[in-house]
Amino acid sequence: YTTFELFRLREKDVPNELFELRDHVVAFSWEPRAKRFDVVHGQNPNRPDVSFYDLSGEALVELFKVEGKMCNAVFWSPRGNHCVLGGMSRELGGTLEFWDVDNQTLLATQEHYAVSDVEWDPSGRVITTAVCQPLDLLHAVSAFDNGYRLWTFQGIPISNVAKAKLYQFLWRPRPRSLIT
Repeated sequence: YTTFELFRLREKDVPNELFELRDHVVAFSWEPRAKRFDVVHGQNPNRPDVSFYDLSGEALVELFKVEGKMCNAVFWSPRGNHCVLGGMSRELGGTLEFWDVDNQTLLATQEHYAVSDVEWDPSGRVITTAVCQPLDLLHAVSAFDNGYRLWTFQGIPISNVAKAKLYQFLWRPRPRSLIT
């Protein structure tokens, strides 16, 4: 069992809501610009379920649930509405599912074997998946898979770049707008 206690900090007297999930929780993440979140849960670690919830009304509402996905992490677009379910291990094969949460539709299923990092660009239009080599020699893996791939938010591949010594991939932050 996992119990979540959700606090509504912007409301008077900070009401809270208890939410119990009778399952093993693998991951939890909030949508950056809304009151939605997801929970990756299930008894099978290689095929968990992913449930999406909305907290914008007076009560917590389960939006939808997808069952038996090869994922252990969810990555939300900075603008919200879109997310990627990622199988972030060699056992899960680097499976990537691109979802439109507003319409509850699967946009595309792709694969990037041994993916270790997933990063959205600040605009939310492009996402990168990367296989990075750890800096410490104790956990060194072969560098033949290292590199990064760029995708649109719909899951369409843009480019595939191999880099033998890739240690980290980050997007440059967007500068603050000069226009109010």
